[in-house]
Amino acid sequence: MTEVREYLHAQGNSPYAKWFDRLNVAAAVKVVTAVHRMEQGNFV
Repeated sequence: MTEVREYLHAQGNSPYAKWFDRLNVAAAVKVVTAVHRMEQGNFV
């Protein structure tokens, strides 16, 4: 399996979380699904 890590600035801020929190529900579901697939090794 692949480990997916979230980048944090030195101050502890997450650019990913900032971006993700602005997504609508449908887009957020697609992103979560894609990240989960990457964790499983499926990059297609």
